[in-house]
Amino acid sequence: MKVLHVLPPLAVLIAGGSWIGFQYRQLGTLERESEQMRGSIEAAHRTGAANTEIHSPARGSRDLQSAFQGKKIDWKKVLEFARIQSGEVGTMRLAIEMQKRLSSMTVGEIEAQLDEISALEISDGERLQLEALVIDALAEKSPRRVVERLGKRAGEERMNRQITTAFRKWADEDVSAAAVWLDGQVAAGAFASKSLDGRVPFRLQFETSLISLLMPTSQAAAVARIRTLPEDQRAETFSDLFREMKPGTEKAYIDAIRSTVPPGQMEVTLSAAGSWISRQGLDKTTELLSQMNPSEKERAAIVAGAFQSQLNSRLNGLSPDAAKIDEVRAWGLQQVPEIVNRITGEALGDGATAGNFEEKSGLALRYAGESGNDELMIAFLKSSGAQENPDAAIPLLDRIADPVQREKVGAILRARATKKN
Repeated sequence: MKVLHVLPPLAVLIAGGSWIGFQYRQLGTLERESEQMRGSIEAAHRTGAANTEIHSPARGSRDLQSAFQGKKIDWKKVLEFARIQSGEVGTMRLAIEMQKRLSSMTVGEIEAQLDEISALEISDGERLQLEALVIDALAEKSPRRVVERLGKRAGEERMNRQITTAFRKWADEDVSAAAVWLDGQVAAGAFASKSLDGRVPFRLQFETSLISLLMPTSQAAAVARIRTLPEDQRAETFSDLFREMKPGTEKAYIDAIRSTVPPGQMEVTLSAAGSWISRQGLDKTTELLSQMNPSEKERAAIVAGAFQSQLNSRLNGLSPDAAKIDEVRAWGLQQVPEIVNRITGEALGDGATAGNFEEKSGLALRYAGESGNDELMIAFLKSSGAQENPDAAIPLLDRIADPVQREKVGAILRARATKKN
């Protein structure tokens, strides 16, 4: 009989720095799953699973119950139970019992558990695992206390998710209080960078939560927060903010970009914004452009992001729908015609593989013929897809009319062919 290979229950329980979502599931569901798993295990024993190392459920229950006296938890016994148990039944039993115990405690009582864990003579890894159990329980009752107590540890990889999630939950409840706390920490130097590039990633995570909540109702306050960040980190902050962008706030985000991002990063940030906004449809992008009175560079950046995003989505798969591509190209040609052929060539080429190169190159030839210039074919043949399939791409060089450009692109493809062969 095959031996079961399982992770230690406590490691499974806190996989990914989380209590694997047990606190969000109904206790009854967990108990039913535990009973089903127990039945499977007992059946395995009856059929001769002699090599399967699973401890008696009855004994496991006694071992675990000895860790609890009223509301007091003997954390060393919890660790001991986790070490001797194998499989999901032990893991579920521990999860169920911990959920019941911690959820019945007050905020102060849960925090006292953190104090006790801190004083234990155990390894750092075990301490982090036990802390993770308690932090999730505390966050359910008071995300504010998680942040106030542990916020400075958000830079620790195994603490980051729980603390930044608690901060977002607190900010959802009271954005002003969360902002005051963060400003106080920054002023006190608690989040001073220790890296050469001056970055403090978890501070940007905190700021993203606040700014995304402020943007719909208090744009001036949101922009003021962005301006407190180093200039070279603002574009990065927007790349995270776009994921939080709510319908109706698109122009507020564009205005914030225009007033806070340095010129050298402006176009790429506007292009990223255009990409995210186009997910609501190209009509939404058109509406935004009509509202913002953009400069030529701003318009080109936003349209490029939207056009490329929507073109790529229609090129997914081995058989792209030419009619849908035509739709997107028609929109791009109405908005900023001078970028359409280059981006079309790049998108067709970058998505080309050995399996679909003929179809993608056929589309490239069609659109290049409609354009009347070399731009699309040059972009297509310089793309990663063409360079990965040089033998198929080289015969297309004669579709580049300019002999100088044809020779330049041909030299690249012939070099790739030589290297691959």
